[in-house]
Amino acid sequence: MTSLINRTGSLLSWSVIEYSAKYESTKELHHIKEIIRWGVDYLLKTFNSSVDTTNNIVAEVEQGLASRGSKLNNHYSWMRPEDIDYQCWLPSVWARCSDLAAEVAAALAVASIVFKNDKVNSYKLVHGVFTLWKFASRDIKHKNVYVGQWDAASFNSTSLVDSLK
Repeated sequence: MTSLINRTGSLLSWSVIEYSAKYESTKELHHIKEIIRWGVDYLLKTFNSSVDTTNNIVAEVEQGLASRGSKLNNHYSWMRPEDIDYQCWLPSVWARCSDLAAEVAAALAVASIVFKNDKVNSYKLVHGVFTLWKFASRDIKHKNVYVGQWDAASFNSTSLVDSLK
């Protein structure tokens, strides 16, 4: 989920940067910014964005395909999250997700440009960028994301090199 939101947020942010006049002419600029704000607020909750250094980032919420026999997980249940009536668990990937951290940092960075006139929000995003970038660059030796981490091993991204280009 984190990867999907950061990629979608990045794409939407770049579209606002490139085509803000089009969004403005259709009176959708405020709406698209609210969508981006929702995404970056989610991303900021995936790590401790109030500190200067972090050691983890949440990569997935709930179980994936390897559900250990349970049919109660995100891949078998097609209901709205607010209607879920079973207990979800929150696994997080510890110290082995440099590419995910770098991708989230990139999404926060481009969103900070979208919100550059909102100094408080922009600063919060930039601070998150530096926190995650330190984490990603410190842990650069782990190129295989999510290895050995619950169900997320089934959903690898391409590689750390994609995020650092």
